[in-house]
Amino acid sequence: MNIFKILANGDGTLNEANISAFLGYLLNPYQDHGLGFEFLSRFLELLQIEEFNPSKFDYGVYFEQAFREKDKSKKIVDIVLLCFESSLGDKKESFVTNILKTSKKLKYIFLIENKINESSKKSNQLDEQFNSTKKELGIEEEKIYSIYVTPEKESLKKEFDSFKSNNKFHIYWNTKDQENEKYSLWFA
Repeated sequence: MNIFKILANGDGTLNEANISAFLGYLLNPYQDHGLGFEFLSRFLELLQIEEFNPSKFDYGVYFEQAFREKDKSKKIVDIVLLCFESSLGDKKESFVTNILKTSKKLKYIFLIENKINESSKKSNQLDEQFNSTKKELGIEEEKIYSIYVTPEKESLKKEFDSFKSNNKFHIYWNTKDQENEKYSLWFA
């Protein structure tokens, strides 16, 4: 079942923001969908990050986040997924003491840009989002992953290919191509 294809084939009242909200809901392991970390894990496994087990981290899912450029223009990202490492202090101390000492350290930021059709594509959008996030938050480039979730369309592929980053991934929410099947949100 490809839920994104099903949602996009509705009566026209469904838009990109609705699909992004639903995707973000599924990605959040703490929501009431009953999937826990399953959808998040499968989604992040598509990125093939070495030695990365999604269920060992804490997450925050945020929608329509704006990061500012030097000229103060906002670059809005559909979904921002923050991934944190937690440390629980010293095992010799009590459980309550450890909980109070819990600290979270940012491990990764996943910038997820969702498109449901070609007409919503903006030139250089991925570059601008990546750069404004890096500049505003002052974090290392290696911690930022840009994920472009789109239908399998040539103009969207060209936009993705022009994006200059080592941490970029194009995930199709519908694919007809066996070669690209491993990067598809088609979960059986």
